[in-house]
Amino acid sequence: MTRMDIGLKLCQARIEMGEIREIRPGEAPALADLWLEASKQAHSFIPLSYWESQKPFVESCFLKPKVKTLVWDSSGCLMGFLSLLNEEWIGALFVSPNYQGQGIGGSLLEACKEKSSQLALAVYTENSKACSFYERHGFQTREKRMSQQPPHLERVYHWNRER
Repeated sequence: MTRMDIGLKLCQARIEMGEIREIRPGEAPALADLWLEASKQAHSFIPLSYWESQKPFVESCFLKPKVKTLVWDSSGCLMGFLSLLNEEWIGALFVSPNYQGQGIGGSLLEACKEKSSQLALAVYTENSKACSFYERHGFQTREKRMSQQPPHLERVYHWNRER
């Protein structure tokens, strides 16, 4: 077994032992850093300078105490987060690029769906990976529109609990 194999096994074990919990005081800066790294990767069609300029906004808007933010925590390592605004609008769902594709985002989304009867969010149409992710999790496109900042076409997705 190589060092890389051992590292991958340790990484997988950390993910399996992770927990979903609410954000704690002092964690917003680390989650804003995670957001920036994930945003740069997922939105390469938007200039890097835009994302860097938005980091303080994300920290003050999506990661503040009055917003319900769930985090994926594995032994103190924050691997992802979901911020829910106004009980039904998902303002942010981001997973560290190092841990994407391993079920963390889906687990955060499912935890949010368990406590909600309906949810909505917007995704840039150019972010096909995110569009596919939300469609796999039962979200449907309600409309397409231009985002305000930066101006790009986005899809507004909705999910309703089946009764």
